[in-house]
Amino acid sequence: MKHSIVFSLAFLVVFGIASTGAFVMFAQTSGEGSWCHNTNPPSEPYSGWGSVWSLFTSQRDILLTVWCGEQVTMFAGTEVSDDIPFAVWNTGYKYFGGAWEPVQLSGTPIGNGGWIIGKAAGIIPWNIITRGAHNLVAAYMCQWSSGQWKCGCADVQCLKRGWILQSFFAPNNQAEASLIPFRVMTLNVKENASCESCYASVVATIRDSQADVAGLQEANAETIQNIALNLGWHASLAAGIVSKYPIIAERTDSGGAKISFANSKDVWVFNVHLPAFPYGPYEYRDTGSTALALAAEQQSGRTSAIQSILTAMTDVINQSSVTPVLLLGDFNAPSHRDWTGTMSDEPGYGTFTRTAILWPVSSTVEKRGFQDAYRRIYPSVSTMRGNTWTPAITDEVEVHDRIDFIYYHGYMNVSNVWRVGAGRNSSDKDILPSSSWPLDHRAVLVEFSM
Repeated sequence: MKHSIVFSLAFLVVFGIASTGAFVMFAQTSGEGSWCHNTNPPSEPYSGWGSVWSLFTSQRDILLTVWCGEQVTMFAGTEVSDDIPFAVWNTGYKYFGGAWEPVQLSGTPIGNGGWIIGKAAGIIPWNIITRGAHNLVAAYMCQWSSGQWKCGCADVQCLKRGWILQSFFAPNNQAEASLIPFRVMTLNVKENASCESCYASVVATIRDSQADVAGLQEANAETIQNIALNLGWHASLAAGIVSKYPIIAERTDSGGAKISFANSKDVWVFNVHLPAFPYGPYEYRDTGSTALALAAEQQSGRTSAIQSILTAMTDVINQSSVTPVLLLGDFNAPSHRDWTGTMSDEPGYGTFTRTAILWPVSSTVEKRGFQDAYRRIYPSVSTMRGNTWTPAITDEVEVHDRIDFIYYHGYMNVSNVWRVGAGRNSSDKDILPSSSWPLDHRAVLVEFSM
């Protein structure tokens, strides 16, 4: 092990309860079931508790999760990294009947000291779970950062520390825990799909990708209605959404549609198309100035627009543990997860190095608890760029980037993600083939389960 861990006994006490019990086999999430934890906890830790979010990694991982199936399993920590490993104390706790009951966690032990490296898991007995209700679990973990172990941090400065608290909703029975897979697409159809072959390509793309829901940008009400009729689907003209499943409610204030899937499981889908100009990456390309790039973003009105949309969505976001929420569309803005300071574009994509920039649109969305579905599957931008803009321009002056997104908030698992459209080279393995692509954006397709 690259780093040694030394802790005092004071760190190993939970609410005055001593840890007991034997190790169990590392639990898996195979078979029928679904993630049932609160995947989007508050941005601020519960008072007196550590942050359930990873504070010291580029990917904003959730450090305490729960899987509900035939067995209920809690997972603590995250996978080991050479740079930022995790250590998890081998006993978690489940709150039941006014007391904290121990849950033994297993994984790869660090010597004989009671710590597990990376990720740990433990089965929660059904006799301490309240079915059909929210339950609480807690775990303690440490993360290596800046040459030291930081344990139970509630903030980046680690001024406040505590155990990590997580809630989960336990289903009444196995049927309620069964996964329901569905595919969601975001697609800019380019000027009402008016170009030669555009309309036929849009309809074929949605159908052939086996999408169940699609958010359309640059499409007026007539175009949306015609696409839905061609597919034999439902449509929300106000939100620009077409769906294989019934649309049971709409939000005209924020461009949303509530869709009813099988087993009476519903999802809110919000579709956005933010202003295109001025565009920060062009400013950075031309000047090399981060300040001017961010000024262009502010001038564009995209940040204020997404803030207004998120504010209008507040009541829906607050209920995402009951009804999950998707936010998708053509954001016309890059992601801070892609501009990390470590990536230089290859020929054909533009030749400048992208410095680390905290682009305001993507960071604003994530601060509200949304997660980027593409980066959940492909966390490393150096190995998978995910560019959606633009297959229509191939010269090196253009800034090719990822500006079309699908974000999620609530009880959903991301199974897979693809881009749909013309490919650049053989390394773009996530692109579904398309014989003809007359559009200037690639589509994004995500397979969820809930």
